[in-house]
Amino acid sequence: MSVSDVCRLIFCAEITDCENIAQLFDNVIKKNFSQSITGLLLIYFDFVVHLIEGVEDDVFRLCHEVFTINPEIMTNIKCLYIQNNAKRFFQKWYFKRMSDHTLKNNELENLEDNFENASGIYKTTILNLCKLYIELWNTWRLKNDEILFNQLSLMSVKGHPNIPSKGDIKFVLRSCWGYNLVTLVKDYNTLNYPSNFDDYSSISEIIQEIDYNK
Repeated sequence: MSVSDVCRLIFCAEITDCENIAQLFDNVIKKNFSQSITGLLLIYFDFVVHLIEGVEDDVFRLCHEVFTINPEIMTNIKCLYIQNNAKRFFQKWYFKRMSDHTLKNNELENLEDNFENASGIYKTTILNLCKLYIELWNTWRLKNDEILFNQLSLMSVKGHPNIPSKGDIKFVLRSCWGYNLVTLVKDYNTLNYPSNFDDYSSISEIIQEIDYNK
């Protein structure tokens, strides 16, 4: 698959069942997308952060199937970032249950929900996540898959400075700004939404400038 075929989707969502959400995605991916979907699902007690990589149609079909099979397991699903013509960060699809006590818990309840604050938190969140993905990508590239899995296991216990804080995720989920992924997927499947997401994010150019080789 060429680089130009890859769509990268990152979303966060509140969840009602942290024990079974990985199994839900894993079952659908293994059944229909085992050779095409890569990415990383980070699972906390009450929310997830998920990167999905693949052909655009596969990415949206995967989301549509998961939302249809169990519409109650995820609520308030906020799209953080979509980009076509992207590079894959991962060679497989991974998931990891994370320890909630490792999360930074900056309280943002009193932060006004305006465009300036929302765009700043979105930008910081996406840039930090991409730095995390690049670090893991380099681990796989320079070492091997087993070392990458070990690093994910260590990260699940000790955390990582580039994982979004609990406050930032909660702000994104309660904010009136941003896009509900369920609506985007529904519009995509009914052909009501443009299929080119290259300019979807205001920080797409910043992301593209990150040096993957560092």
